[in-house]
Amino acid sequence: MRPLIQISATAIRPAPIRHRRLNGLTLASLLVAAVSPGLHADDLQRFEGDGFDTWTIEGKGFGGGPTGADVTGLNSKFVDYVGNSFACSGHGGGIATGQLTSPSLTISQRYLHFLVAGAKSSGKAAVQLIVDNKVVLEATGGQDWKFRPVAWDLSLWKDQKAHIRVLDIDTAQSGFIAADQFVLSDEKTYIFATSEINAKPGELVSTPVIPGNNIPKGTNLELFATHEQGGVTSPTAISFDEKGALYVAETHRLGTGVLDNRSYRFWYFDDLASQSTADRRALHEKWKEKVSIDSLTQKSEVVRRLVDLDGDGKADSSTIFADKFNDVLDGTASGIFAYQGRIYFACIPKIHILEDSKGTGIADKRGQVAEGFGVHISLSGHDMNGFSLGMDGRIYGSIGDRGFNIVTREGKTLTYNDQGSVFRFEPDGSNFEVVHAGLRNPKEIAFDEYGNGITVDNNADQGDPSRIVYLMEGVDSGWRIWHQALHTFREDIGLSERPISAWLTEKMAELRNDSQPAFIVPPVGNLTSGPSGLTYYPGAGFLKSERGRFLVCDYRGGAAKSSIWSFKLDPDGAGFKFRDAYPFNTGVCASDVEYSYDGRLFVADFLGGWTSTERGRIYSLTAESEKNAGRTPETAALMKAGIETKSDLELVKLFTHPDQRIRLRAHITLAGRKSSTPLLVAAAKQGELIPRLHGIWALGIRARKNADAAAAASLVSFLTDPQAEVRAQAGQLLGEVASCDPAILIPLLKDDSLRVR
Repeated sequence: MRPLIQISATAIRPAPIRHRRLNGLTLASLLVAAVSPGLHADDLQRFEGDGFDTWTIEGKGFGGGPTGADVTGLNSKFVDYVGNSFACSGHGGGIATGQLTSPSLTISQRYLHFLVAGAKSSGKAAVQLIVDNKVVLEATGGQDWKFRPVAWDLSLWKDQKAHIRVLDIDTAQSGFIAADQFVLSDEKTYIFATSEINAKPGELVSTPVIPGNNIPKGTNLELFATHEQGGVTSPTAISFDEKGALYVAETHRLGTGVLDNRSYRFWYFDDLASQSTADRRALHEKWKEKVSIDSLTQKSEVVRRLVDLDGDGKADSSTIFADKFNDVLDGTASGIFAYQGRIYFACIPKIHILEDSKGTGIADKRGQVAEGFGVHISLSGHDMNGFSLGMDGRIYGSIGDRGFNIVTREGKTLTYNDQGSVFRFEPDGSNFEVVHAGLRNPKEIAFDEYGNGITVDNNADQGDPSRIVYLMEGVDSGWRIWHQALHTFREDIGLSERPISAWLTEKMAELRNDSQPAFIVPPVGNLTSGPSGLTYYPGAGFLKSERGRFLVCDYRGGAAKSSIWSFKLDPDGAGFKFRDAYPFNTGVCASDVEYSYDGRLFVADFLGGWTSTERGRIYSLTAESEKNAGRTPETAALMKAGIETKSDLELVKLFTHPDQRIRLRAHITLAGRKSSTPLLVAAAKQGELIPRLHGIWALGIRARKNADAAAAASLVSFLTDPQAEVRAQAGQLLGEVASCDPAILIPLLKDDSLRVR
């Protein structure tokens, strides 16, 4: 059966075409050579991002973005599509309708290739080529779930303007259309690579607790808290304190108080010109007749505190730990971290420090690290994100290209208005500084047992991939906010044709290649389309199979196409090689994932969509201890009792503890003790590598913060250590010691190890 149907313009009466805008975009300018890694040079639309980019969407059938094999509302799986996702009008079932329409284009190449699946419903569910507001070509599915290739000869319409439309006005249960991978070419034949890269499935089993949710074999899923029982609402991030209480960052303002420039283009020039949060406040004042300030301040972001009082695995206590984050500049609540009695809360325009000094479960003290984050409105979700405790005792966080312009406590002005970045600060909020810049929308940060920081950065819906980024001090990854302006907002800034983009032509989002500029450090891997929460296996509890691995949430708007992935990074010269990625937990709109101190894995489930809703839940995964690592009550007990109560010798012994979080707290605590340097030197000189590194990191803290000359001298002695990792760590730490003569590091430039160099 032929999937391709060609119909004259008078043969059918299509639904009226409604375009928000037309432009003189030519295919030649649309298809800049080398769009993305491994892509044909003439790719037009892959549907691999978390949105439809410049294509106009109408109706509800296509959801908020591309989907995967399982579509919410449909009862079978699609096959033979390209990559991870495609466009489908079946969201909510076959009766849902809608349409996707491409920007205006000028036909300059002979063939249009694409894949189509779904109903055989001419004029109602089809891919159409529109010229002069008339349907000149049409293709439907084969009344099944299999994608089939289509090749349209466009020679009759050469040099004419056209649109591509994916239409569904068929209200029958079987009436839906799916399309993927539009490619323009002068060649009649095009081969689609319909196998998924990096899709090595883990052994997953379904769980009756949440239909459609698939979890690793050998684990059990249990609901910890829901909206109905616990009040959990649109959770974005989670963090455990030392006592086991779970803190949840909830967004109630996303879509109402926190907006997106793609839906408010009239103020785009003003937003692009904004250089401070004061400028952004003035923007809202200027446009208040169109978008009232009152409408932007009705709802507040929330920090929720959940506690399992009786140990049955469910939250018995749910309290609003902090709220009243509803200024016109506030939100999204997207980062939370509990550490030593403080709750660090990321909510533009501030990093808040919240404390409960009376033990009531409600914050009664509020401070801040800094203010001035969120210079731009930018795109939804490009906010500050999750925190992590580094081996240097500092707290690390990130922000997307909403950017910031702040004055630190020390009086230093830091301006990163045009890019996302990773930053750090001391736990008391002092010494804020940027570590890694040039990112688009970096999410959470995780550290492996060697202190290597990793983050995940989102794609720009331009055919570029999402990225796994190795954090390095002083590094630039190349992204600037105007790359988005030249693509998504090109018409808004007066460009009728798509200009050349350095982000794409120089392949800055790809793995290391010869097209990249020398000033950037490229990503170490490409994975997911909507990265959000990230964590690293702590070394004890849960599944032994996750040892040495990261987990990343891939949020795509709906449970059917969203998941959690597991991946590994292997040392590769001075950097890392990404490998062995597989789906870990599927059928979940996970926004964050964290290991508890008692050996469970907790997942924040946003439950879908791109705006705040009155729903959400937190669930846990527990390994069956007979086959896996199981629970770790001893780790939880250590954290609850307080590691700071241990003696110096007891702390050194904890350097060998299997849980990385215990080792980290032990060396930070010991670094703050008086006269601990001799003990730390002894610990760093002998034994296994990991305990040695904890001693070295503690010495680094003392040398940097306390100007401890003996600690600094010890680090210098490690520059000639037989173990390359020791030399590398010592050299890095000495770079932050004010008394260190930089010349002592010069010999390391000739070291046998690339990592040391």
